[in-house]
Amino acid sequence: MIMKIKYINAKETCLKETDCAPVNKLSAEVYKLRIDKLTNRMKENNISQVVLYGDREHSANIEYFCGFDPRFEEALAIIDEKGKVTLIVGNEGWGYIEDIPFQVDAVLYQNFSLQGQPRDQSPALEQIIKKIVGNSVKTGVAGYKYEENPVDGRDIRRISDIPSKILTSLIESCNSVCDFTQELIRVPDGIRMSLYCAEEIAWAENQANRCTGVIQRMLKNLRIGMKEYELPMEAKVGFDPRSMHPICNFGSTSVRIGLRSPGESVLQLGDVCGMCYGIKGNLVSRASIAAYGEDTCSDELAGYLDKFYYTYFLAVANWYETLRLGVSAGELYDSVMDLIGDPQFGVSLNPGHYIGTEEWSNASTRKGGAEPVISGAHLQSDIIASSASPVMAAICEDGLVVADEKLRNELQNKYPKVYERIIDRQIFFREVLNIRIKDEVLPLSNLNGVFFPFMMDTNKIFVK
Repeated sequence: MIMKIKYINAKETCLKETDCAPVNKLSAEVYKLRIDKLTNRMKENNISQVVLYGDREHSANIEYFCGFDPRFEEALAIIDEKGKVTLIVGNEGWGYIEDIPFQVDAVLYQNFSLQGQPRDQSPALEQIIKKIVGNSVKTGVAGYKYEENPVDGRDIRRISDIPSKILTSLIESCNSVCDFTQELIRVPDGIRMSLYCAEEIAWAENQANRCTGVIQRMLKNLRIGMKEYELPMEAKVGFDPRSMHPICNFGSTSVRIGLRSPGESVLQLGDVCGMCYGIKGNLVSRASIAAYGEDTCSDELAGYLDKFYYTYFLAVANWYETLRLGVSAGELYDSVMDLIGDPQFGVSLNPGHYIGTEEWSNASTRKGGAEPVISGAHLQSDIIASSASPVMAAICEDGLVVADEKLRNELQNKYPKVYERIIDRQIFFREVLNIRIKDEVLPLSNLNGVFFPFMMDTNKIFVK
């Protein structure tokens, strides 16, 4: 069905950047809250301690509980039933421990260090682990992913995704080892799947604003004839720790590949265009057409403004309107796929997912999914429509939080400016975009829900 397109002139309000200082660190009290939740979960599962694996790519578990993200090396964090944290790190992680905002124990294990570095000052890993865990009964191990339907039962050797050498050392050093990963990232009740206090929401909003600012500056500086690698330089991209490789795609070849980093491709009037930037706690992405209006779209794209791009926007609007406390994953899935589930839209991934300091923590939005959205859910409106013939991509991805009244009141009392910005964004959704979001849906930036069909004219946006 062809939709009647509705535009408005946004008068650059969507590109107004939020001025905020970086808040990359959380307080020791937040980490204590998280560790308390972990120790309670350990008691429920009769676990004596949990071993968290981390490396440069898979740092989220360790970082969540103590603020330490391995930069070059592997690392282990062992947290016992009393909440005591012991880190096992390599040479370069040793000094970085000082950045943790509370007291932890630390042990140097030099075989975690980069190849060729000194390895003469630490015992075997089995000895280190045995000394820490003692004769405890049961040890949980948390990696990065878990087997949803393990074919080998609960055999830790077959279902854990941590490096086998480290896993073998744990098995040889501990009386009993089980996989604990689900308890951290299972939807909806995994410990890392929710924000629990106002400080965490304020941190998430700050990260969203910093991430959004990059995309806003990229949109402001986008010019026909420029090369992909030139745009990020003009957007004043900062040194924030990133959750993914930045993306800037001009033209059908780059957009079709999707994940390619900026290169030499030149932006042509009327062609497809995409950009994406993610830091820890947020990601913002936009993809549409590098045009000033319908008359400057390429001939092959002009006929798809209504039946592809605007229909996609309506699906995003449906997702936002459907999102609420208690909504099932299946209902949220249907809100999108009822509109763009046809193969011509090429939606192959879940419409929306959870985010942490990594870009994608987990996702539950699937056909018939029963998992409810609970208070504190930290989500991305990651809905990607794509076509290979002609090459097209429509993306309007931003971060948000779903929070009950108690959590919203805490945010209002402790961070009134953050709360006021969120209320202003909710008003923008309802009165400008005509998207009726619920009170519990907290947009974290000024770009939430804003889709620019023509990237060369950011005054013009779709509305419902």
